Amino acid sequence: MTKFLPLFPLEMIVFPGEELKLHIFEPRYKELINECVETGRTFGIPPLIEKGVAEYGTEVKVVSVDAKGDNGEMDVTVIGLSVYKSLESLKTVPDKLYSAAIVADMENDIMVSAEMRSKLFSQIIKLAKHVKLDEGVLGKPQSIMAFDVANQVGLDLMQKLDILSMVREKDRQTFIIQHLKLTIPIVKQANKLQFRSFLN
Repeated sequence: MTKFLPLFPLEMIVFPGEELKLHIFEPRYKELINECVETGRTFGIPPLIEKGVAEYGTEVKVVSVDAKGDNGEMDVTVIGLSVYKSLESLKTVPDKLYSAAIVADMENDIMVSAEMRSKLFSQIIKLAKHVKLDEGVLGKPQSIMAFDVANQVGLDLMQKLDILSMVREKDRQTFIIQHLKLTIPIVKQANKLQFRSFLN
């Protein structure tokens, strides 16, 4: 199924289920957000990469307008809903300031074994000994999902985009587990060096 989606490109990725606070000040995005608030419409947040706007992004909705200034600037909170793939970029939209795209919802196979969830949670617990993580993530060992932790485990933008484009939860969790197996020893060593420097 395809649909029209206004776009709000950012140099970051918001994953499904994740909340993000945005400060809205550009006229095109004031227009976009006002329309979404008034109509309940959703919009897309595609990451900005070196080649431009990525073809994968996250459909989001506004959950609250937290502040609004006299000049129309706003602070809003949005939440990620699902991943989409852009089929056609619309750099101009008639009578609108913002850009858009024709998109298709991505498949999302969430089946994953309890064994793999346990392996992922085990790595997250190891990471939590060295860096501060969201308490909500640490409280759900039986239901942990890749999107829950993808913005907390030290992935760069392109690695996050790789995860966003994967259709199987098994592949996403495998990717993060392998990343953490490489990353945790580095973080552990860096913390040791920092502690030694503090003692000196």
